Amino acid sequence: MTTTTTTRTMLRVTEQAVPQLTPREREVLDLLCRGIVRNRAIATRLVISEMTVHYHVNNLMQKLEATNRTELVVRAYGMGLVNG
Repeated sequence: MTTTTTTRTMLRVTEQAVPQLTPREREVLDLLCRGIVRNRAIATRLVISEMTVHYHVNNLMQKLEATNRTELVVRAYGMGLVNG
């Protein structure tokens, strides 16, 4: 993703309504934003299965209209869903 594309994406994101996230989705998103991207690592930290992490990541990608984890993190910051 180029800087221009990222800027455009963030501008579009800030114009959208902030989606409702479950507490667990917020925990998964927080770990993703901190650079913990492997399902196994997230599952270990949250004491849940890798499939459950996969489920939460897919839900987050749908809610934030992201096509990959990198875009998910960019959109999360653009929507103010994470501090940093």
